[in-house]
Order: sequence, then C-alpha cells, then structure tokens
Amino acid sequence: MILVGVGELRGGADDADEAEHGDRAERHHPPAPDAGAARVREEPRSRAEYCAELEQRAMSGWDQRPFGSCAGDHRSESSTEPLEPVRRFDPGRAHLPDPGDAVAYLDARRGERPWLAAARDCRPEVQRLFAALDQGGGHAHIRHEGWVTEEMNRRRAAYLEDPAQLDPAKRAAGIDGLKQGEYLHRCRQTATRIADPDAFATAFAKGVEHPKVRAALEATFDPDDKPPPVQLPIGELLGPDGHRYCTGWRPSSARR
Repeated sequence: MILVGVGELRGGADDADEAEHGDRAERHHPPAPDAGAARVREEPRSRAEYCAELEQRAMSGWDQRPFGSCAGDHRSESSTEPLEPVRRFDPGRAHLPDPGDAVAYLDARRGERPWLAAARDCRPEVQRLFAALDQGGGHAHIRHEGWVTEEMNRRRAAYLEDPAQLDPAKRAAGIDGLKQGEYLHRCRQTATRIADPDAFATAFAKGVEHPKVRAALEATFDPDDKPPPVQLPIGELLGPDGHRYCTGWRPSSARR
C-alpha cells in the first residue's frame, strides 16, 4: 500500500473501472482479563486503526486540526465564517429532501447508521446537511467522511471492503453495503475521505454552489446521455489548506 494526498473532491459515484472483491476481515484477539485497561482509556482505537493513522501522518505529513484553524487560514478557531456556505445550504438545490428536525433524525438513527454519529456534536447547520444527505440516499457522508477510520479507508482501497457494509462477513467478502442484493463493492483506484465533519459539510455545500455543479444539476435529464463527472480542486472548496482535512489510500499494486 502507498498513501496519497487528495487534490480534488470527486462528486461522482464509486462505480468505476476496476473489478473488486474482498479479503479477510480484521481479527481482534480478546485481551487478558485485566490487560490494557489504562491503555483503552488513553487510546480507544484498535491497534490496526492506530497504526493506519500513524502511517498516514508519517508518510504524508497529514495532521488533522479543527476546521478553519490552519496557519494559512486567517480566521480564528471560534469564527463561524467557515460554515457560512453550510448555513446557506438549500437541500432542494441539491435535489435532496428537506430534513425536517435534523437533531431528532440523527438521534433516532445513529445506532443503526453509525456514519451519522460524526455530526452528533456539530452545529445545527452541519447536522441539517448530514440529515438531508442521509435522507436523500447519497453515499458521500457514508464512505468519504470522518467516521470512516484510516484503517477502514485503507482496507477499502486494498481489499474493496465497503465501510457502508455493516455485516462483518459481507464486508470481508466485498459485498456492497448500499445496493440491494449481493453485489460486489466497487470504488476508484484511490479511496478518499474528508476527516472533519465541518470541513466535509463546507465542501459539499460549496460544491453545490459551484457553477460547474449548478450546470450539471440544472441540465435537462436525458437517460441516454450520461454527463461527464464534475471534478473540483479541493482548494476551491476548502481554501489553500483544504488538503489538510483530507486523506487517501491507493494500492501499490493490482488489487488481490
């Protein structure tokens, strides 16, 4: 495996060129009765998750920090300016439903839809965007947001294990978690995520406002004419330091 920096936020689906299948799932041996109690309090992640994030940081120089607090971003951490696009977000312009009571929606479903937990302590405008995305059936917040750990993202790139697949056996077998039936999961050569929920919401909201995206969303639908994907540099969505909130993995050789 090698890891890569993310230069753009891809808005298309994950159906891609490569065939995909699964590999063995992670196995965790039960600890000794009293072993690791203090360590668990200090490091809640599994060893594999910790190692994947450590490797990402060491090789790419990635260092996650609160959105809007990078040295190149002159706003203070307490500023609400970075979330202004999220406050302007209109679900209807993205062909998404009005989420209604977003807090109630997230609270009622975060147990069965663990990707919603990332927005639990976020500001209301961020929670509203997450609820709208979830009700709209999109996959961006499920496969490309910070609830996906570095290890999950790594295994998606290496073994085509879908983070959206909550059945461990099916995930290990490479079964897609969002399609009905036993379809194999597909993804592009690079598995990416935005590791901060505020940054993710901002990138999505600003993406919806971008002229290229507006042109695609407002075009007349033609089932026989598949439009090309729209690609936007992450700097246009999150500013010159936007890459600091993104991570990605790419297999160093053909997938097994």
